[in-house]
Amino acid sequence: LAVNPTDADNIVGAWIQDLALGLVTVVSFDGGATWEPIVIPGISTCSTGNSANVTDPWLAFAADGALYSVGLSYTRGSPAARAIVVNRSVDGGRTWSAPVAVDAAAGNDKPSITADPKDPCSLYVGWSRFTGDPGLAGTVFFSRTTNCGESWAEPQALHSSDPAALFFQAVASPDGAVLVFFKET
Repeated sequence: LAVNPTDADNIVGAWIQDLALGLVTVVSFDGGATWEPIVIPGISTCSTGNSANVTDPWLAFAADGALYSVGLSYTRGSPAARAIVVNRSVDGGRTWSAPVAVDAAAGNDKPSITADPKDPCSLYVGWSRFTGDPGLAGTVFFSRTTNCGESWAEPQALHSSDPAALFFQAVASPDGAVLVFFKET
């Protein structure tokens, strides 16, 4: 769930639909009195994408009111890479851009996205990359954009552990520092 910092009546929620076949949002422009469902496009075959499945939605509003969604696009049972993808909405969640890949590698899981509170074009994505079944060894990765999600920096490995660290969350402080948190299991 995310609330637009430029319009508190604009609230957006997201979830996986139909056993990870699509990501759906609900959008409200009246403080939650009414809701409109919207499918995020281009991230699964149900929404004109190439992968069969999508999961792990996360939303963040930027300082200018642009809305970003991150998700994990993959095909269950396939050895193909699991893509971390970001879509952008400039109308409060009613319509969405095509997805932009942040990273695609086997084992990617659990992405989150954070918007900088002052710079509307700076966003941060973090995730875990497992080297085996979830819960085994892995690495926490981080990437950022400074051009409103048009492109993303080369992913940086932040921490490796066995079992893998989970639940990445970045916090962008008003002084410009980016703090990164995750849980070692």
